[in-house]
Amino acid sequence: MVAVYFFAYEGIHSIKKVIGLVAASTFAYYFSILGGILLGTEVDGAANIALGVNLDYSSGSSGELGAGMLAPLFIAGVIGAFVLLLAVLRLYSAETSWRRISGRALPWSLVGGFLAILGWGTGPSLGMAVWSALKSHQLVMPNADAQYATLSQTSNHYAADIVWQIGMSIVLGIVISESRTVATAHIPSIPRRGLRPSNGFLLAVISLSLGYFVLASLPDDYQQMLWRRAHRQELAAEPKSNIPKMNTTPAETMLIVAKIDGYLPEPTRAEHSTTDQVYTVRYSVSGNPDVCPSCVGPHVDAIVHDWPSGWARSELGLEERRTPKVPDEESNWAEERTEFGNRVLFRRNPDPQYVWISNNVVVTLTFYSVAPEGFLRKYLERYPSTL
Repeated sequence: MVAVYFFAYEGIHSIKKVIGLVAASTFAYYFSILGGILLGTEVDGAANIALGVNLDYSSGSSGELGAGMLAPLFIAGVIGAFVLLLAVLRLYSAETSWRRISGRALPWSLVGGFLAILGWGTGPSLGMAVWSALKSHQLVMPNADAQYATLSQTSNHYAADIVWQIGMSIVLGIVISESRTVATAHIPSIPRRGLRPSNGFLLAVISLSLGYFVLASLPDDYQQMLWRRAHRQELAAEPKSNIPKMNTTPAETMLIVAKIDGYLPEPTRAEHSTTDQVYTVRYSVSGNPDVCPSCVGPHVDAIVHDWPSGWARSELGLEERRTPKVPDEESNWAEERTEFGNRVLFRRNPDPQYVWISNNVVVTLTFYSVAPEGFLRKYLERYPSTL
């Protein structure tokens, strides 16, 4: 939109500048994310050592801003703002000195850092409102719910993008109003610019970066777009009698939602389709994803995958694979074990993982610094192995 403004209202009819600004804006997005992750985590690591505290990087089940996110968000916002301001001033202002352009862009870039923090913090309100609107028009994954949008930080990303872009449009307006643009380039006092080596080098770096980040993901993004469009068309079509009904058994019925060996279950999840159903739960010390992030402490992940009759064995690959009795790096499964009188498959992935079939159900237990005996006993009592 900034490029359109200069083209339509400032009289700068240069397709090269339009393409350059669009490329620089896209580059700023990916570069800011990469810089925020790398530099932000380094800053937080130094703060952890200096202050002797562990900062929370997660937004938890409420989507609120964690202390550990401040540095990554601020640095990402500053980097994105600096690259964008640098591109706009270099392409559309009459100033030609990189030093003076950088000097003007840097102070305003700090505003971008604060905008990123402000936007991320509005994820539970603004971001969730946007996600709900997209959900109502089937523009998100059909099995995604509000809890998923919060835990995956999707709502925070939406809010951060909206607040940052609106705020930076105001900043750009202020900066441009105080600058002399190249719209007056026809005046003899301002020489016509050619392609300088520094500009060519910058264009090459941006082009290569965009090719790495953007072009590689285009096929998958295009397939997802086609799938979502087909899904919306299917929902809008008349009901068909030959479509099987969807099993909507609650997760609490399929999983063990009780304390096991001192570990409490966190909120369960269920993903339903017309074929298979997936039920998942994590067991942690607190039983609350908001307290002492369970992903870095001792915990157990349980998955119960319910398949139609006869599908479970083929989905696990047992009809095509002989399970070796000794560890084999070439095989998907390392060994077969007997636990509490039941045959199970065991591997390290890299953490200990046990899998077995119980009729049409595939049970998977993954242990992260937790002894497996108590969980294996409970789930094998609930789902005896039929391997």
